[in-house]
Amino acid sequence: MNTRITADIDNTPLSVVKMRTIAIINYLHDKFNIEIDRKEIRKSSRGKGAHVILFTQQKLKKHVLFLARFLLGDDHKRIKMDLKRRRPKQYLFKKKISLR
Repeated sequence: MNTRITADIDNTPLSVVKMRTIAIINYLHDKFNIEIDRKEIRKSSRGKGAHVILFTQQKLKKHVLFLARFLLGDDHKRIKMDLKRRRPKQYLFKKKISLR
């Protein structure tokens, strides 16, 4: 099974996102014995944040998935919404959509 962890990190320099991602990968390995097979870190379309995608062959428990997203710095409102839904959607968009 291929599992994906996605995080949309706003207003954070790419260098900080890269360092944080490495720390989280090490934490997931040490604490939960999770091996990350591949990582992708992309600058956001506005250039003020990043999108992080981590891939693993292991099935993750929901609390580990939410913890990883929280530690990576994903939008807290999105995490809270996914927790209420009881299942993570983890959508990444190519450009912002405004409903105004």
